[in-house]
Amino acid sequence: MASQANARSDEVTEECLERALVFLAYLVTRKGPGLVPIFERLEHELEDIRKRRGAVDRARLLLESYTVDGGLKAIC
Repeated sequence: MASQANARSDEVTEECLERALVFLAYLVTRKGPGLVPIFERLEHELEDIRKRRGAVDRARLLLESYTVDGGLKAIC
């Protein structure tokens, strides 16, 4: 829920996509493969969000390693 508090109102959150995928999984298993393209699209969207989050975390760690050490290694 904290992720939703930090998200803009028009931004699709990871939690929202996960819930949608669960619902679509139910529909696909009950009603047939007609919704598979939407299910796959949401899977890709969720993967993209997770990749971006991973990249941001890696960038933050890299920046911290340069600013914590200081000296010549610090960013000017």
